[in-house]
Amino acid sequence: MSYGLSLSFKNCKPKDVYKKICEFENLVLKNADAYIKDNLCYVRLNKEKNWFYNIEQVDKFVANLFKHHIWYCEEISALCVVWGSNIKEIDDWFDGYVYFQNSTDQDYDYKTWNFNTTFRKIKNRIKKMKTNKFVEEFIKSDNYYNEDDREDVLKDVDYHKKSFVYDTCEKIIHPIWKDGFGISPIDGALDQNKFELRSKLVRLLSEKDPELKKLFMDGGEW
Repeated sequence: MSYGLSLSFKNCKPKDVYKKICEFENLVLKNADAYIKDNLCYVRLNKEKNWFYNIEQVDKFVANLFKHHIWYCEEISALCVVWGSNIKEIDDWFDGYVYFQNSTDQDYDYKTWNFNTTFRKIKNRIKKMKTNKFVEEFIKSDNYYNEDDREDVLKDVDYHKKSFVYDTCEKIIHPIWKDGFGISPIDGALDQNKFELRSKLVRLLSEKDPELKKLFMDGGEW
């Protein structure tokens, strides 16, 4: 089965988890306008079915948009946040970002892993391995290569080293998103800010579609 998951990471000690989640929550709410605007492409406007005038659908979209899955991975001492947007202030808050996927090559640049101490140690160990030792360990641990593929691995050792770094780091993270405890951090703040966020969405949708703006100004089911 294929997979793809955008994960952003914030390094922190266990005692600081709640503090960092609150920081993230506040940043998202602070940048609510930009965040909603960046996700308007996912709103399906259906005038015939009065989608725009259905308050429950609007609230559902807002709730889904402002609730994020967060895990704390003790093995790397970092929050793992399912996050993908173009909000600079929030992106800059994170220490690193990795798109975990299996649909393309996974030979990410070595510097991809420098943001986290554990990832960096894994990268350094594999990068510095002698060729013969690396090939032995790679073939032993990989699900797709065996002794018959030794020559193929030797043809591009650096490529396979980078792929091995990815696989090793992914094995640490995968159980977290598969079986780990997920947190939707903005539940309470969402309840407190629901009407404001709803109004922002409606206003931005109106700006996106002049016809909807006219309908909204004429009065809808709000």
